[in-house]
Amino acid sequence: MAARILVVDDEQQLLKILTRYLARLGYGVVAASSTEEAWEHIQAAPSGYALALIDATMPGMTAEELTRRILGANPSIRVIACSGYPITREEFATLDPERVSFLHKPFSPDTLAEMVRGLIGT
Repeated sequence: MAARILVVDDEQQLLKILTRYLARLGYGVVAASSTEEAWEHIQAAPSGYALALIDATMPGMTAEELTRRILGANPSIRVIACSGYPITREEFATLDPERVSFLHKPFSPDTLAEMVRGLIGT
């Protein structure tokens, strides 16, 4: 069974591109256009995801809060927080650095694929 990835971004075009690309790499992908929708997906299947790729600057629940909830619900999940704005580890300082990584937009498809493979081992 392919590893499942939750992609969270409020920019619809980017959400579609990321979803299609990760699916082409062989992952099962679920898209969410809000942090609240993402949390609903996690609540419905807490252990159903290997990775969450989260836009760090979305309206509603902060990316840090969503990440904290996801990590609490699934002890084996990994999270990539990404943003076109500067983000620092200090914003996520209380979260497990072994489980949370950061990716600056724009990033290449190869960079994303390499990071995903490195985090979930597939």
